[in-house]
Parts: sequence; C-alpha cells; structure tokens
Amino acid sequence: MGVSLFFNIKDMQHHTEHESPLKFPQLNFNDVDVGSGFSYFGEIIKLNKKTMEEVAHDGNLSSVALVFLMGGTFIVALCFYIFGATSFMVNFKPDLGLAFTSWVVLTITCLLEMFVASVIALKLFMGKGSFDQFFRVAGIASLLSALMAVGFVIPMLGAFIQAAVTLWSLVIGFVALKTVFKLDTSNTILTMILAALVIISLNSGVSYLGFNDMGKMGMGGPVSAHITC
Repeated sequence: MGVSLFFNIKDMQHHTEHESPLKFPQLNFNDVDVGSGFSYFGEIIKLNKKTMEEVAHDGNLSSVALVFLMGGTFIVALCFYIFGATSFMVNFKPDLGLAFTSWVVLTITCLLEMFVASVIALKLFMGKGSFDQFFRVAGIASLLSALMAVGFVIPMLGAFIQAAVTLWSLVIGFVALKTVFKLDTSNTILTMILAALVIISLNSGVSYLGFNDMGKMGMGGPVSAHITC
C-alpha cells in the first residue's frame, strides 16, 4: 500500500508538472516543416485568429517557432555586422564577436519577453492559455523582425521600416495575447504595458553589463514594444 501510494503521488506530481501552463515547449528537430511555418506566418501577420489558435495547439510547431525566432534575430544581427548602424550621426560597425553576442542576447531577450508576458497574462489576469502555446504563435510571428534588414540595406528607409515593423508587431502581439490567453481588451493592453516595463529593465541591465553598443543596432520586433519579438 505504501509503495502504491508513493507511485500515485509521483504520478500526480508528473501530471501537475506536465500540465503546468508555464512549461517550456517540447522541441523536436527531426521533422521541422519550414514550408508550413511560412504559410502560418503569412496568416498570423494578417491577424488570422483561427490560424493563431491552430498554431497554439499544434505542439509539432514548437521547433518551427524557435527556428523562425532565431532566424529573424540572426538576420538582424548579420545586417548589423555587415552594414553597421548609425547613432547620433556616427556610424558604428561591430566586430564579429559583438555581432554574435547581439544575436544571442536578442534571442534570449525575446524568449524572456514571451515568458514574462505569459506569466503576467496567466498569474495576474488569470489567462486560460499557456506559455508554450503563446511561444508557438509569437515565435513564428517573430520572423517579421527580419524586415529590419531592408532598413540596413536602404538607410533612408530605416526609421520608417523600424516604425512600421514595431507598430504591426504591437498589433500582432495584442491579437496573439488576446487569442491565446482569452483575455479581454483592457487586460491584454495592461499585459503588454507591464511586459514592456520589464523589457526596459532588461535593456538597462544589458547596458549596465557593457553591451550598450548593441542598442545601436535598432533591435526591434514584436515583443519589447513588441511581444512577439
């Protein structure tokens, strides 16, 4: 009886852990369907709520979401390395080490942004979804940040493109949060505001640690103003 009770408790713990709304998505890179990912991306940026719900509940898309997230941030970091960036009328061009570090930091920051937004939506506003569901939608949508590359290639359009990507990323983030976590409009807006405040603190911390030059690369995307990075 004692052994039986022990295993029942372990099963309950395992079930509880498995059902945690903040669990990290399971990744399987054996069959990453990038083609389908692009199709979903096209529908998500068109604010198709049905597609967002489909993506959120398809665990097989977790790896695609991570690939798109890392791909988007890599393109931005690569352009930063090749073309540099202009800050206060001074052109700054990083070495390969800083460009690589900027890619890693930007990717991690995006993941943290998604997680923080999920925590706020779930714990503060009693949302119904989960982090892994939001990660899949936000991760695929984050490929939008790759459009920042156009701003590097055509500097005169840089400010316009960054503003356009950031604005539409805000809209996507709003719809994604509201759809995945079943929040009302006011709680969705509050989630984005609170997440943005955390992001500002993170950026300040990054600058404090000596990566302040990375701010010159114009990091943008769906999460920091942006929720989908």
